[in-house]
Amino acid sequence: MKEYVKELNHLYRSYPALYKKDYQPDGFEWVNCMDSANNIVSFIRKTDKKEETLLFICNFAPVLHEKYIMGVPFEGKYKEIFNSDAVKFGGSGKGNPRMKTSREEDSDGRKHAITVQVPPMSICIFSCTPEKAVKPVQKKAAAKNTGKRSAKNTDKSHNKKPSRNAGAAPAGKPGKQDETGQAAQIRAEGKTAEPERKPADVIPLKKRTKK
Repeated sequence: MKEYVKELNHLYRSYPALYKKDYQPDGFEWVNCMDSANNIVSFIRKTDKKEETLLFICNFAPVLHEKYIMGVPFEGKYKEIFNSDAVKFGGSGKGNPRMKTSREEDSDGRKHAITVQVPPMSICIFSCTPEKAVKPVQKKAAAKNTGKRSAKNTDKSHNKKPSRNAGAAPAGKPGKQDETGQAAQIRAEGKTAEPERKPADVIPLKKRTKK
């Protein structure tokens, strides 16, 4: 009994949900107070911080429930931190040594549930760790990386130097207007255009043949 009381005192001092809102109605909430067939009641004690929530399940019958399904306040992980049926307290040692992960299942009017082992004539207390929203954070990080890449590509496109040939008109043959302009310039200077001299026709020499 001394060890049992010692454990209860340590539990009370370690978990604020057991004392912070003793005189406030929002510090207590029923999970199930109607399971008269199994003589089991369950409730939660809570504070303003979700991670400080404690889940209680009390069995008032000398019957072991190996797979008892109960609703939980939110999605997350639930660890048994106290079991009055532990061997060190003179009990049978039945309990939940492994952490329980909630699943989506309607139970006790709640969206998530866990399956636990409830020892006979016992009280089990579970600490609650809410599931953190990891996926939205990853999506935000991916969006930031995408934004950085697009910004870098935009900077590169702005920093590109224009090519030397950019804006230059394609070279082509002079048109009729250019030729007319040259003729007008020649007339203004009083010069006559010299006829284009063609090279003299080259007459190939005949090869001399020996007689």
